[in-house]
Amino acid sequence: MDKMVIFNTFNPNTFNQIVREPYIGDNYFQGKQDVTGSGFVFDKIYNRQLIIRAANYIGPDVWNQNLIYIDDLLLCFAAMKKAKNIVSIPDIGYWHYFDKKSSVTVGVWETEGKRLKYPKKSNKKIGDYMIILERILKLTEEEPQSGKFREFVIKTIGSDDYLPAIARSIHFEKYLYLIEKEFKWKYNTSERKKNIKKYFKYLLNFEITPNERFEYILNPESKSKPKSKSKKNKNV
Repeated sequence: MDKMVIFNTFNPNTFNQIVREPYIGDNYFQGKQDVTGSGFVFDKIYNRQLIIRAANYIGPDVWNQNLIYIDDLLLCFAAMKKAKNIVSIPDIGYWHYFDKKSSVTVGVWETEGKRLKYPKKSNKKIGDYMIILERILKLTEEEPQSGKFREFVIKTIGSDDYLPAIARSIHFEKYLYLIEKEFKWKYNTSERKKNIKKYFKYLLNFEITPNERFEYILNPESKSKPKSKSKKNKNV
């Protein structure tokens, strides 16, 4: 093992204290993790009843799509929303080992010129993210306090490391659509709308025309080169 990382976002002041709804969900929505921990499932233990409530809250139509990527973000969100009480403890119950070389995300973000290196694998995982993103945004649509959480979910893979691959996937228009829809969210503040607009313009700098993108994703063996895209104004 190359290194050991102790992953803990809980606030020690909350250890062994019972925290009840609705503070659990509010805390999670506001981007605070002192009583809920991370957005991953591995730092928590759930009882069966909570899992059932969370799964029903999300909806069977989502689970029936054979999600294999970022499903822990969706489940953790639903669990925090439906949990009636939660207790964080200082004990280390188990050690979680992982090998990045065998991770399901290996190769997902690799690109070759204006195409994905592994189109089938990448499109599946990026597609899973779009399904999860759309459902979370829908489930928090009537939650005015969820702005920070919605922004976190939108930008989970919205960094420079990931966007080139997303822009070369068949799901980029879907991502742009969801960002545009988020701009119109009725609980937005003027400052948040300003930030979303700025992010949307930033995304357009990664744009590849649909014909070029679909040709290189659906026909990865194609030897024809796409036309170079017009240079966009970087000062928007």
